[in-house]
Amino acid sequence: IYGDDGAQLARELSSLAKALGAIADDIQNEDSLVHSLIYDETKADILDDLAVASKDLRATTAAVAAGEGTLGMLARDPALYEDVRALMGGAQRNKLLRTYIRKTVEKGEQDLASPWKPVPDPGNDPDAGEL
Repeated sequence: IYGDDGAQLARELSSLAKALGAIADDIQNEDSLVHSLIYDETKADILDDLAVASKDLRATTAAVAAGEGTLGMLARDPALYEDVRALMGGAQRNKLLRTYIRKTVEKGEQDLASPWKPVPDPGNDPDAGEL
């Protein structure tokens, strides 16, 4: 650590210490996700929710990899995959079935769509403050 290498090491450590200090200052004083997770008690549930979601996702992917469920069977059984592929290929060729599927999708999109309602101008609407 003596000589030119030691001086270079000291400069790098000094630079690292400044960077870490800036990061710590940002975490303590800035409005960021990390700051919220550490200092805002109302955001603490986010980590618990992420842990649960991660555990569920791990279980789901393990089940699919093991061939469980519909997705697992499709992933693991080539014959079933080919059957579904042939069925879908036949559906693409069948004009009546293709029209039925298209209309079903369009109806589902219409059912899920909510009508647009303009936001009233508070200056012209006496009830604008009420929800």
